[in-house]
Amino acid sequence: CQDSDMHCQVIAINSAIGGEGKTSLALQLSTSLAAASDKLVLLIDGDMRRPDLHTRLSTSLTPGLSDVLESRVTWRKALSKFTNGSPFLLPAGELTSSPIRMLGNGNFEKLIDQLRPHFRYIIIDTPPVLSACESLVMSKVADMFLLCTRRDRSRLDLVRAAHDRLLLAG
Repeated sequence: CQDSDMHCQVIAINSAIGGEGKTSLALQLSTSLAAASDKLVLLIDGDMRRPDLHTRLSTSLTPGLSDVLESRVTWRKALSKFTNGSPFLLPAGELTSSPIRMLGNGNFEKLIDQLRPHFRYIIIDTPPVLSACESLVMSKVADMFLLCTRRDRSRLDLVRAAHDRLLLAG
């Protein structure tokens, strides 16, 4: 994507099942984009059932995405920033209710619309497509998705099923 092309501003990182490397890919992609640009990059831990980014980045789980979606805190107060040239992080937050309920009411789309003017790239680490339907909501809001696969782990039939679900979701 080129800087003038805002059509790929929000990128959802998906996988068919867990353990295929989507969180590592999301972290590496956001870090690379932040280091290669003078623009702001946001990494969202959308895997609220099994959050991991806060652990990898040695920061707090809360406040986070779930807190923002349930209007307990603003997105600005939930962000973590590390060093210059690194992405901002919106951790998952502590899960207090159904993720699909929190996302399915339009709050996630509203949040992404609020974030777009402030960040050049927004990378969303989604839950696995075949085990959590909220990944479809997150991917639908994104401008594009990357479907992560892993050698000796990913099964072609599951990757195809995940791909088909993402396409059907729009």
